Amino acid sequence: MHPVVDGIPIFVLPPEQTWGWEPAVKLEVEKGIEERWNAAKTMLQEKSKLNDFAERMAESEGLILDVASGPRGGFVPRILHRNPEAAILMNELGHVVLQGWQRFLRSKAVPNTCFALFDAKRMPLQSNSIDIVGDVGGFDNILGGAEAVKEAYRVLKTGGTLFSYNSMADEEDFLKLPEDVRKKWYDANPPVFDGFLEVFKGAGFKVINHTLCVQRELSPDEGDLPKEAYKYGVRLHSKEYCTEAIK
Repeated sequence: MHPVVDGIPIFVLPPEQTWGWEPAVKLEVEKGIEERWNAAKTMLQEKSKLNDFAERMAESEGLILDVASGPRGGFVPRILHRNPEAAILMNELGHVVLQGWQRFLRSKAVPNTCFALFDAKRMPLQSNSIDIVGDVGGFDNILGGAEAVKEAYRVLKTGGTLFSYNSMADEEDFLKLPEDVRKKWYDANPPVFDGFLEVFKGAGFKVINHTLCVQRELSPDEGDLPKEAYKYGVRLHSKEYCTEAIK
């Protein structure tokens, strides 16, 4: 029904994938994976809500779905540094990213991490089949991220937990942009200025922890919206939240 390349099932064909196949992209991904893996080991020494989430996920004996892992790997590096045998399913919308993580983790003899290429808004997973869903900026970067949140709720088992590190540009900054620019971005992916809090609640989650962890200025190279805002002399600030929710 669907191709499997290097042991990775592919539910979205190359023309619709978000990462190219060019050698330069592959090198960028491999560099990002190596850097994030090394950085995660150092970051685990810090006291933070993100590390607390990763530690609890690492202690779980269930299956963890990491949504839109990207070259930075979502929660995965932090989890595997604590528990190399954790059962994890990494998800992305680009084969080159998943293949890069697959090769890297094989070199580390990590046994229980697997990979699947699919759109998080249409997960090819059974309902009530996942114990934990992890998200580090994944929902933020998915066009129509609210639909991916609904899917995360569907695939989680009753009593399963969502651990999310989510962010959005500050509303006051966003409103400084020209009306046509705001409309373009709002139509593509409506800004969620409360850090997805109401989206999680609307999907059915019981939110038990929603903490503002970081406030910082975004540089223009951190995404298309900060880059476009910079052209209009607007500096965007990010509010980044740690959210724990239960189905």
